[in-house]
Amino acid sequence: MTDNTEPVRAGDVVKPHGIAEKWGVAWADHQSGYLAWLGWPPGQIRIDEVDVVERCTDEEHETLVRNLGRRVPQCGAADLPQVFS
Repeated sequence: MTDNTEPVRAGDVVKPHGIAEKWGVAWADHQSGYLAWLGWPPGQIRIDEVDVVERCTDEEHETLVRNLGRRVPQCGAADLPQVFS
């Protein structure tokens, strides 16, 4: 496990409590307390129900946010800081 004092963010890898899988994080909303994972089927989980197992670099985070923003037509660039963290 990694240091969990830093907030989880898009690009990090998390392990849900009680599940043997690892999930890439698509976005994390610390106000609501939820994150969404990358992949299928889409879904969300409470941030306090996962442990971060791998931190992404700032460059990996920025690249993921930029690329996801291109694939979500209803989400304009001005919305990205609110949607992805």
